[in-house]
Amino acid sequence: MNVSPNYQLIYVGVKGDQGISMEGGNMGLSAYEVALGFSGGSNPSEAHRFADVVVEKLRKKWPVYTVPPGHGATSMKDCAR
Repeated sequence: MNVSPNYQLIYVGVKGDQGISMEGGNMGLSAYEVALGFSGGSNPSEAHRFADVVVEKLRKKWPVYTVPPGHGATSMKDCAR
């Protein structure tokens, strides 16, 4: 099944030193949601610091929710602009 949403899709990927990375997008979510994932590479403590800095900056402008380990991001039923 090939379904196109009625909004623009977002995808972003960032890869830094030692394999630390972040990827995000809104595929499978609503037009007002973006899920981000972080990878630790070879320096997990630095990766956690990077993730904490990113999340802290995002929280200054938008609500941020953590997806529990072992689960994938799903669209929130009450998400609006």
